[in-house]
Amino acid sequence: MKKLILATMLCLGFAGVTVAQPAFESADIGSPGAAGSAVAGYDGTVTVSGGGTDIWGANDHFHFAYVEQHGDFDMVARIVSMSGGDNAWRKFGVMVRDTLDDNAVHAFMAGTADEGVRWQGRRVAGTDQNGNAAAVPGYPDPFVDTSPYYVRISRSEDGFAAYASWDGVNWDMAPDNIVADGTGEHIENPHPFNMSDPVYVGLAVTAHDDDGTEDELTTVTFDNVMINGLRFGGDAWGATNFDPAPGAVEVPVGVYALGWDTVVPEGSTIRDYKVYFGTDPNLQEADLLGTAVDSTIESPVLDSDVTYYWRVASYIDDSNFVKGLTWQFTTISYGPGIVTQPEDVVYGPACQPELSVVAEPLVPGEGGDIHYAWYRVLEGDDEQVGTDSDTLLPAVDGEYYCVVWNDAASVTSNVVAVAASVHADASGRGSALFERFAGQQPGADSMLTADSADRVAYEVVSTSEWGRGETGLDDYRGRITLWLTPAATGAYQFRIA
Repeated sequence: MKKLILATMLCLGFAGVTVAQPAFESADIGSPGAAGSAVAGYDGTVTVSGGGTDIWGANDHFHFAYVEQHGDFDMVARIVSMSGGDNAWRKFGVMVRDTLDDNAVHAFMAGTADEGVRWQGRRVAGTDQNGNAAAVPGYPDPFVDTSPYYVRISRSEDGFAAYASWDGVNWDMAPDNIVADGTGEHIENPHPFNMSDPVYVGLAVTAHDDDGTEDELTTVTFDNVMINGLRFGGDAWGATNFDPAPGAVEVPVGVYALGWDTVVPEGSTIRDYKVYFGTDPNLQEADLLGTAVDSTIESPVLDSDVTYYWRVASYIDDSNFVKGLTWQFTTISYGPGIVTQPEDVVYGPACQPELSVVAEPLVPGEGGDIHYAWYRVLEGDDEQVGTDSDTLLPAVDGEYYCVVWNDAASVTSNVVAVAASVHADASGRGSALFERFAGQQPGADSMLTADSADRVAYEVVSTSEWGRGETGLDDYRGRITLWLTPAATGAYQFRIA
């Protein structure tokens, strides 16, 4: 049985309950070509994936994880990592918007992929009057994961102000960009953006995917995300201490008893919980698993090696509830693992090359029989050349790999090369060298030991040219050297014709 924990609230709202900071919402703003997402990590991180063409012009296209915020505020986040996309103007940071419309007035303190840390915003709704200040001096350009930094936006009677920091303690104010009004570039710091109350405050990411495909996502992980000193999206009451633990791995397959503890406001009781569950981090109403009156509910049958997402909404009544954060866990894999990868093969004359792979179940006795399928890499679809054997005898040179699977999962081996060693090439894996010497009188050095400075060497015998001396007799002698790196022990023959 999970625990109920009483919480004394410092402020009282309706029904005697208030939420210090409600769980954040997450939505695509505008029309990104690739749908975004936002997931809270068990370690306090928030990972946001965003598509879209840009946060600029007359309309914005990005993903936004946000809360509704009244009055003055101070929001801080550290940008930890960034991946995905290829535009130098990929943007990610803290944002405040007047509305969730794609053309709303907004202020944005943004890290970028390759344009530094920027103070930006739209000054007039429905227009392209966007401000863009110069990069904050001293911050990485391009962004690198080894140099995370903080970004910050605050609202006060002076307007909206933007900062950057290396340590979250010492803050550098972003530069102004004061130019003639009407150009669209004018932005001060602080700047008097005309926004109402409440506003929407949170984390924004755009892939700046403007190459016509609009299929890219940029994924950014933030930590130390705080609003007015409170954790972004953190709840003052509701479900907590989840089982499986957020971020858990190797969770057993089958039906699992999902569970949690509960923080209950003093003088109140939790009526019930709505539990949402699925394999997509953007859980919707259709993902409702069920309603529980106790702090536990059975999961659907969990498959092997799958990441699941779940959220517990806690209700005192229909008007007084906590949405809860989305957590994730991954089940154990019953699939096979490759113990020994196939290796490149260089084979000699009259030899049969052989490839092999060694695989075992990750969990002994689970997953069923292991099967194999070998493929040769081609320009189009790869060709299946062997099946149900952990070895392959390739018929032709080329690149090969093996797909190994059982009832639970599959895994693909490394791609390896198969090549004959007898071809003359610069690598020396199989070569013939011909050296031509000037004519010598009988009794001169043996051709096996001669090292004349005027010899001419050829890597391929057929390219040599023989001349005839004044006497009409050949006045050259030659030495042919052949070498081979054998693929296996055995007898080898060289033939010179």
